Amino acid sequence: MYGRSKNVGAKLCEPLSIQLCRIVGAKHCEPDCKIADGFYTSEQKKSIGARHFAIESSFHDLAIIYSGGDDIFAVGAWDEIVNFAIELYNRFKEFSQGTLTFSCGIGMFDKSLPISMMARLSGELEDVSKFYKTKEKEKNAITLFDSPLSNEFENTYHFDEFIDNVLGEKYEIIKSYLNPEEQDGLKQNEDKGRSFLHKLIELVSNRNEKINLARFAYILARAKPNIDTNKLMSKDEKEEIIKRYNDFSEKLIKWITNEKDAKELLTALKLYGYYSREGE
Repeated sequence: MYGRSKNVGAKLCEPLSIQLCRIVGAKHCEPDCKIADGFYTSEQKKSIGARHFAIESSFHDLAIIYSGGDDIFAVGAWDEIVNFAIELYNRFKEFSQGTLTFSCGIGMFDKSLPISMMARLSGELEDVSKFYKTKEKEKNAITLFDSPLSNEFENTYHFDEFIDNVLGEKYEIIKSYLNPEEQDGLKQNEDKGRSFLHKLIELVSNRNEKINLARFAYILARAKPNIDTNKLMSKDEKEEIIKRYNDFSEKLIKWITNEKDAKELLTALKLYGYYSREGE
């Protein structure tokens, strides 16, 4: 993850690296004395450099590789990085009273890729976020998992949109229906569920081809639980499962026919794809 705040030099009275560690309480963070020029005497800078703001955090299992000036670069599991970026945005907004902006780029890389290359590529994604602008909002954006080489950035959002619409709405609907641990009586074969997810991703990705809208509706219809002959389930249990299916399929049909919702749906499906592969 590569993150950057704008106009930070004129707003903060001590280096950003120290402020970030205090605000978020992240592990493995040691401020760089070089960024303290203009704020402290040489003795104060020496004291600052010796500090380790390694406040224990309940879920930030990641490493901050660099934090200085208005930049921060962190490495960790994809879900930890996403959680860290969201908390950093929320805490930074609270700390600055909305006077500063925070942009972020999150890349997904093979562990064999050199850290320097990860930093460069995620930095290019962060550059995309810096120039995010709509009629309603600008900056304060996050770009996830896109390739900087493609020049097609499907996964760039204002942080509020990402938190509320992608994660809070669409991802939760997908996870609550497809996650086997939350399906109660609906015992879906794991391989079949993964195949279903991949088909959804493919069809939403190619939604501009009209035939794919019909295919999308067809595979959703095929996914309707066949529980009529299940004698081990009560009538109420069957009705609850069908209700969940109807809610899931109706929302997905509605979302794919609206470009903004379809874009958010695709990101949420990809995120669930990463989630469902954990432990493989």
